[in-house]
Amino acid sequence: MPNELAPRNGVDEPTSWSAAETMVHYSVAAPSEADARSVASAMARRGHRWVTVRPVHLPYLDPGNGLFGKPEFSRPELEGRWSADSLVDEEVPGPASEFHQHGCEQAAVEALGRAHGGFWDGGSLADRETMLSGFDHRGPAHELDQEHAHRIRRDVLSGFPPPTEEPAPAAPLRCSTVERPLPPVLECVRQVARDQESRQGDLPDGTA
Repeated sequence: MPNELAPRNGVDEPTSWSAAETMVHYSVAAPSEADARSVASAMARRGHRWVTVRPVHLPYLDPGNGLFGKPEFSRPELEGRWSADSLVDEEVPGPASEFHQHGCEQAAVEALGRAHGGFWDGGSLADRETMLSGFDHRGPAHELDQEHAHRIRRDVLSGFPPPTEEPAPAAPLRCSTVERPLPPVLECVRQVARDQESRQGDLPDGTA
């Protein structure tokens, strides 16, 4: 199946895409501020509209937080790390493409984190209004206007692999009196049972 996002014949054809119904927050934990800023710049080059960089906030180390000093909420792997967070606002050619785009972008962001000594630290997906009101803009590193971000995202999306086609549904199971060979694993089990019976005469309870 060809990638519906890719330019045809090497030329961008005029298309009308609508904004995605959801927006996605991506987060990468990097070992230093410099690494986090490198990740943030790479995110901006991928068309992430808002990108921030700041030290990872750990509630169990914050005296002003209700979780302070509670070891069950500790995350030692994040201590001393810096966070690069972003919000992606993009278009989709159709509803079926939306989650495929999110999955491809997450894989790309995970690779960015690893390339800079960090790792994927989760993210979230929500409707536009919820995400815009809830995104933490502290520590701004990059901000793109919508038109510029959409132009970059279209170019990025054209490089994504096409969605995997769903396999055709299997024929429904039906009762039949016609003998037919068993699947290989079941046939092996039955052969072992036959061998036991031929050697021992009687099979253990339940084997038959």
